Amino acid sequence: MKQKSKLDYLGFVTDGQTIQISEKSLFKYYSRAYGKAETSRHIAYVTNRKGPRKKLYKLYSHIGSNYKGRGNFITYAYKAHEKMAKLITKSLIRKQVKRHWNKIHTRFQ
Repeated sequence: MKQKSKLDYLGFVTDGQTIQISEKSLFKYYSRAYGKAETSRHIAYVTNRKGPRKKLYKLYSHIGSNYKGRGNFITYAYKAHEKMAKLITKSLIRKQVKRHWNKIHTRFQ
């Protein structure tokens, strides 16, 4: 059986049938979010106060979809999905970031 080749271009991966955000981009997004969550927990522990969770939620979740007038990675993914859905290929971008809240929220606690 012949394996389909994939095209990786500008942070998107397509095989001609579907289009997705590259795994590298998602990994980078979650790595940064998890790192900042860890730093926030450390700050809260050292200072005996709550960490800056509100800012983290704005930076890394759908809550901050219009943070400082720019948006965030989730906003970018939603907009990319809307644009890619108009093409003849099937866009799986929305599915990739659908469960971001569960992943982010558990780490920010």
